[in-house]
Parts: sequence; structure tokens; C-alpha cells
Amino acid sequence: MESIADEKRKAGILGSVATQKALVEKFVGEDGVVRCVSCGGTPIEWHHVVPIEVGGKDIVSNIFPVCVECHRLIHLGENYRLKISRSEERFSRNAETD
Repeated sequence: MESIADEKRKAGILGSVATQKALVEKFVGEDGVVRCVSCGGTPIEWHHVVPIEVGGKDIVSNIFPVCVECHRLIHLGENYRLKISRSEERFSRNAETD
């Protein structure tokens, strides 16, 4: 089974190389690893806060890293809304310091 990120890459949705580099630069930790903003896990996938399907942009301020499991849980729906909203709050606070 392909990950959501693999499907997006094949569909050309994950954005430009410049956007990808900017995301890595923004989220890379002191250890040189990009980790999930929710649980700190790896490997990561890129989640769009506002989905592309509903007009979200493929820009750094609309994307944050989550691990495969957290990304799956995000897309399961309302039961995980609180968890992801907390992650989005942390993401938004980090975005404001850029």
C-alpha cells in the first residue's frame, strides 16, 4: 500500500523542489532529522492544513510534517481532530516566528 505522500508525489501535488527544500529547512531538528510535529516520530509525510482539493496552497505556511501513523489518523476524521488541532496550533506558533 502506498503512503499518502507517495500518491501525492505521483500526482505532482507535493510542490516544487524549492518548496520541499524550504520545508526541510524549516522543520529539521538539531539532530538533522525532520520529525512529526504531533508525536516526534519518523519517517514523515507532509500534511496540508487546508487540503489541496478544497483550495489549499502547496506553500510552506500550509504544510507540516507528520509521521505515517499520525497522518493516517488525521485523515480518519473527527475522532482525531483534537490531536491534530493541537499539532496545528504548535505549527502556527512556529510559523509566526519565521
